[in-house]
Amino acid sequence: MALLKYQLSAAKRFLSQFWNIPIGFSESPPLSDSDIAKILANWEIERINARKVLWGGSSSNQIIETPTGKYVLRNAGANRDYVDFQIFIINKLREHNFSYSIPQPLTAKGTSCVSYLGHFWLLYRFIEGHPLRTITAAQSEEIGRLMANYHTIARCIDYHHMGNFSLALFENETIHSVLREKEYPVVAKKTGSRLKELLSRSIAPILEAYNNIPATDKESIERLRKIPIYDDWHGHNLLAVNGKVIGLVDFDSLVTAPRIVDVQNGLLYAAGTNKGIDIPKLRAFVQGYCSVSQLAESEMSLIYPLMIDRITSLISDILVKKKTKNSRYKDDILIFFINVLSWTIQNKKEFLKHLRAASYSVF
Repeated sequence: MALLKYQLSAAKRFLSQFWNIPIGFSESPPLSDSDIAKILANWEIERINARKVLWGGSSSNQIIETPTGKYVLRNAGANRDYVDFQIFIINKLREHNFSYSIPQPLTAKGTSCVSYLGHFWLLYRFIEGHPLRTITAAQSEEIGRLMANYHTIARCIDYHHMGNFSLALFENETIHSVLREKEYPVVAKKTGSRLKELLSRSIAPILEAYNNIPATDKESIERLRKIPIYDDWHGHNLLAVNGKVIGLVDFDSLVTAPRIVDVQNGLLYAAGTNKGIDIPKLRAFVQGYCSVSQLAESEMSLIYPLMIDRITSLISDILVKKKTKNSRYKDDILIFFINVLSWTIQNKKEFLKHLRAASYSVF
């Protein structure tokens, strides 16, 4: 019980850095005790207690205490095809003996998900561990190894019959329409907020770097082999025990894309800080990855333009969502993304130098 309470408080502390999450936030209606009982009846499980866990913007997780142990009841969203895709990838990872703990959806009446209130629900056994609020260099290296092991299996999965879940890259028009609204020097004079001031001086160079991504780089990325990638490597989706990374949860961001999309995403969270990129953590992450699966030079050179595209896209997406009432995003997450991206743009040569040096140092 003490570990459970720690996980719940850690989840709240971690997310409170970035999101304004109201209690019970979910895209589906809040669950009553009666709702939980009706959903669990499909698995013939009777709960003793349920505690809400607030992680993930599109999910509502309940930790269920039962006479036979703890379970997680997860809202997997409203798209059945996408839920089936998540379950398919999870099952394939298990079939290929993925060496880290992952959720295993339990079967209920012949299916791994149950429909209720217009959403699909998964139930799996609770995985002991706690999220990574801060990430050390040693943990960055282990995250790199975990990712490479994941990719090694993902490259063996024939997923094409599951539908089209391809990630859209380089959405120029959308990004320009959002960011140009923020490109006003006077905005800093209207408000003294840290975010407004950062936007006023950062958006123009970010857009310049984005616009200068060579068409040949985009074409090269498009030609790379696509696999099912995880695409959400922040510390709260990783579980650790005694500081050692032991598991990966929340497979609700899966898409198909080149593996280096995951690599840049992992670098963002494993090595990113409010001052930019932590070089020792960058090197540790890349060394961990390349100790399992080497990156080709052609891939290495494309990580930089992908980081420009992906982080710029994240900034654009959050700026749009922050306009909505009760937005869950705090300024801090935007400040983090802008600072990491600005540092990467300003230190492109150093960034690429350490990427390559870390990769080559493995062999």
